[in-house]
Amino acid sequence: MVNAVRDACATWGFFQIVNHGVPLAIMEDMTESKRRFHEQPQEAKMEWYSRDFSCKVNYYSSGDIKGRAKPVPAEWRDTLSCRAVDDQWDFDAVPELCRREMKEYIKNMIDLQEKLSELMSEALGLSKDHLSSTG
Repeated sequence: MVNAVRDACATWGFFQIVNHGVPLAIMEDMTESKRRFHEQPQEAKMEWYSRDFSCKVNYYSSGDIKGRAKPVPAEWRDTLSCRAVDDQWDFDAVPELCRREMKEYIKNMIDLQEKLSELMSEALGLSKDHLSSTG
């Protein structure tokens, strides 16, 4: 696997991960929980409405329609964005409607990140923990 990662990065500059070990049920639960959030009445979602991206959780609409170099048609979409602060997740800040699913999904993403960091470190000829130790 290390050689496959090395070759893909050297030849193409990227690679796609398939059979990554994240259970399908966890991915489906995450998708369904986000759907439940977005299907709520607008008033129920307003607690998280903010374009202050220093917040741990943001709900906002339409992406960035201002400040573009060239005018483009507005992309109308609603987004629920959650972020870690200093690599620490505050799941209590996440809407309860999708908190459990997000916590499980993020746990799996962190495990995948650790595996990828090891593979890429080895592909670069470094110690297995090199990339993960740099944060």
